[in-house]
Amino acid sequence: MSDAPKGIEPRFDELIHAPTRLSIVALLAAADWADFTFVRDSLSLSDSALSKQISILEQAGYVTVRKTGAGRSRRTHLRLSPSGRRAFSAHAADTILASVPGLTFPFFVHMMKAFKAEAAKEGLNVIESDGQVSSPKQTADIEAALNKVVKGIVISPNEVDALAPALKQAVDAKVPVVTVDRRVAQVEGILAHVGADNVKGGEAQANLIMQRFPNGATIINLQGQSGASPAIDRLKMRGEGHRRR
Repeated sequence: MSDAPKGIEPRFDELIHAPTRLSIVALLAAADWADFTFVRDSLSLSDSALSKQISILEQAGYVTVRKTGAGRSRRTHLRLSPSGRRAFSAHAADTILASVPGLTFPFFVHMMKAFKAEAAKEGLNVIESDGQVSSPKQTADIEAALNKVVKGIVISPNEVDALAPALKQAVDAKVPVVTVDRRVAQVEGILAHVGADNVKGGEAQANLIMQRFPNGATIINLQGQSGASPAIDRLKMRGEGHRRR
C-alpha cells in the first residue's frame, strides 16, 4: 500500500529524482519560503551549482523564485510551487533515505551502490545522503528525510553517539531504521542491523597475533576513522586478548 497523500498516486519523476534536485526539493518541501544561501549551505553546493538546478526546476514549474532588496541586501528566496509539491509527494510516496559516512571512501561508495541496486529491485526511490565525514551533515539529512515522511532509513552512521539522537527521532516517528556496519545499540527500536561481529573480529585478530608472535612484538594498529564503532570493538577485543595472554 502506498503512503502517498490522499488523492495523489505514486509516480516516478525523472526530473526530481536526480540526486541534487531531489535533495533541493526535499529541503524546500519542509518550508514555505527558503533563502537561497540556506539551501546552498545546507546541501554544501556552490552558488553556480545550485543556480543551475533551480533554473531546471523553475522551468519545469516546480519551484518559484522571488528576489527582494537591492545591491548588497539583495536576496533570493525559493519555494516549491503547488505542482512541485504534488510531484514531490507522488515521487516520495515510495522513497527511503540511504546514508553513508562519506563517499570519498571506496567502501562506502560500494555500500551506496548496493543500497540503490536493492532499492531499485523493490521499486523504491532512494535519497542519497553523503555524510561528508560530518555527523552534523548526516543528522541534517535524517531530519530533512523525516520532514518529508520517507518510508525508511538505511544508514551507516558516521559516529554512533552523535547520530543516536536523530535515529531515536526517526524511531519515535515510526520510521523503520536499519543500521549497517556500525551498530547504534543505545537506541531502542531500530528495526535491524546488518554487519560483522566486530568483537569476534578483534578476538580473531588478537589470537592470530599471539600465534604469530608468541614471544611478544610491537604492533602498529591502523584503526581507520576515529570514533567508528567497528574499530572501537575490534581494538577493545584485541586488548582483551592480549591481557588474557
